[in-house]
Amino acid sequence: MTESIVMRRILGLEKKHRIKTTVMLEQELIEKVKQNCLDLSDVMNLALEDFLRKKGYF
Repeated sequence: MTESIVMRRILGLEKKHRIKTTVMLEQELIEKVKQNCLDLSDVMNLALEDFLRKKGYF
């Protein structure tokens, strides 16, 4: 399995290279992120990377 780009950056092993973008997310998902004091950018980057890997785009 290929190492996660996002995880290396979250852990501070590499510099983050993020851009600002706008997306519409389901309210229930955002509430769960907030309830668990998670960083929305980290959650979205991890989820997107996982999705792209599973689809074979990485």
